[in-house]
Amino acid sequence: MSRATQFGRIHPPDEAWLAKRPPEAILEPDLPIIDTHHHLWERPDHRYLLHEFLDDVRTGHNVVATVFMECHSMYRAGGPEELRPVGETEFVAGIAAMSESGQYGPTRVAAGIVGFADLTLGDRVEPVLEALVRAGGGRFRGVRHAAAWDASDVIGNSRTASGPHLMVMKLGGMMMRQASFDYRTEPAPPTSAELAALWRPYIETCIELFGPDRCLFESNFPVDKMGIGWAALWNALKRIAAGASIDEKRAMFAGTARRVYRLN
Repeated sequence: MSRATQFGRIHPPDEAWLAKRPPEAILEPDLPIIDTHHHLWERPDHRYLLHEFLDDVRTGHNVVATVFMECHSMYRAGGPEELRPVGETEFVAGIAAMSESGQYGPTRVAAGIVGFADLTLGDRVEPVLEALVRAGGGRFRGVRHAAAWDASDVIGNSRTASGPHLMVMKLGGMMMRQASFDYRTEPAPPTSAELAALWRPYIETCIELFGPDRCLFESNFPVDKMGIGWAALWNALKRIAAGASIDEKRAMFAGTARRVYRLN
């Protein structure tokens, strides 16, 4: 691609472009991973449901479970506006039940579900939360109300963002925000070593400040698939964590997630 992309915009992955980088050997293939942030959706320009996600997962790495993150997927078409997001949790709970049958491999997809509720409703959000818990079938773990916002048209605002002064700050989303590098202008995706070099200063700082028992790795797929394939992404994260002890690696790649999201 010849032109720079707008910051924060989500584009369907370009499979032909991703294929220009030869497959990498999987680093530490036995290390258990819980992917703490991925999406499932069917949109006019892109389908990413159970089979598409598993096509990525099966390219390598020992992914034992995942946590679904809300993405305005399969909302109810009718009923009270504030209850329409419950449809997303209902949809994902069905995907999770399919995965738990064992017919789709060992990875427990959407073992935890993070949905959406409009937290600006105040006390009126309580029945929405109760409906989400019921819809999750024991898998509902929390709410994400995205609020990233900027007045510039160049920045891709969150769907639910209504302006400034709504929340304190979260650090992350580096592929989507093109941190340090606009991947889509390059002739091929970065290697895991190249990506690790770009992301290392940010991620190592977070690990130093918060510690392995408060850090969780994520794929952010299919969003981060805009810039790199599954196998190379997790290789990059493993390269960044290469200096950690085995116990610290087990915490950051799975243990912290298992505790925080209360996964069996």
